[in-house]
Amino acid sequence: MRDDGRLWYGGDYNPEQWPAEVWRQDVELMRRARVTLVTVGVFAWSRLEPEPGRYT
Repeated sequence: MRDDGRLWYGGDYNPEQWPAEVWRQDVELMRRARVTLVTVGVFAWSRLEPEPGRYT
């Protein structure tokens, strides 16, 4: 629960799975839905660490 007593509302968002052209629209739709929490890049680990011990 948030400090103001309301519940967090959201889910996973994986922008690497979508064209960059739709990211702004996706964020706008999340705002309209009153999303308050988003996990980003859950499946992006291979981009963050392309080889063991090498981070980009």
